[in-house]
Amino acid sequence: MKSSSRISFIPLFSILLVVFLSPPLFADDSLKPFLINLKGWQGEAPQAMNMDMNGVKMINAVRSYEKGDKTIAATVMITSLQMGMASFQQMNMSQGGIKVETIQMDGFKVVRTHDGNENSGNIMILLGETKESSALFSMGYEGLSDKESLALAKGFDWKGMKKAAKKLMK
Repeated sequence: MKSSSRISFIPLFSILLVVFLSPPLFADDSLKPFLINLKGWQGEAPQAMNMDMNGVKMINAVRSYEKGDKTIAATVMITSLQMGMASFQQMNMSQGGIKVETIQMDGFKVVRTHDGNENSGNIMILLGETKESSALFSMGYEGLSDKESLALAKGFDWKGMKKAAKKLMK
């Protein structure tokens, strides 16, 4: 009888140990206000999460939007991974209705991908980077033209995001 209670105690103790020693997951709401309401779109409430796991730190704010069969997923992300330089190298390509381009826009490096066959794509804006961190705004979309998606992406406050990201990257 003692051995069965001891056996059930070991998994319980292991779970508690993992819970108490794991890095905390909590929300940093400071980026959520940048995920604005879009006129004519139904937006879910913005969600935020911080993560610190095995030396990789992330601060995210995400929000989904719908308008009929059109969808948008907007994300502000700060990470200790160096994503900026690799993702934002100069690239321009167009083939079979798919276009990828890296441009400068309003003082920001921007990577735009658009699949004209599916009317879907992604716009990524490099908000800033340090030796240890990168900050990005990403807007994935479906059911929008290249022009429509860019106009909606420009409605978000990139400069405000950059300023907030700079504070969080310290």
